[in-house]
Amino acid sequence: MAYSISHYTFLFFLFSSFILQSCTPTTSPEQIVEDFITECETSIEKGSGRELRNLISENYSDSSGRTKKEIGNLVSGYLLRNRAIYSYSLINYVKINEDDSISARVLTALAAKPITDISTLPTLNSDIYWFDIKITSEDGGWKLIDVSWQQAMLDDFFN
Repeated sequence: MAYSISHYTFLFFLFSSFILQSCTPTTSPEQIVEDFITECETSIEKGSGRELRNLISENYSDSSGRTKKEIGNLVSGYLLRNRAIYSYSLINYVKINEDDSISARVLTALAAKPITDISTLPTLNSDIYWFDIKITSEDGGWKLIDVSWQQAMLDDFFN
């Protein structure tokens, strides 16, 4: 059976694409954290405590001894107390841990009006926090397994 040049060309490109895909690096830790933060922000802006709780691991545990249920209740309470919440976040650093979890420090502003960019922050009444998060790959997605937070200042966005 004779094969034409175009048939061999097709096979060459087909195998080349498989090889290139297998050599393509997996998603970077920075992108994973960015995607996780985007999921959190989307859930916050929708006011969906359920979606936020789904981003928390069943194995959640923090230095204050809180469980998934307790941190979920904290989040739900914040959402209930605030009719509309918009967020704006900047990722300060990302680190891969020895257990393949990812730690990150995130500066977040939460306001009742949309935060279109950093320059609008001084005109808004917002809550600003540093969040130190730890996420792990679980059930085909990334879940929060630890978080701590502290009040931040508006100036932190501009330093």
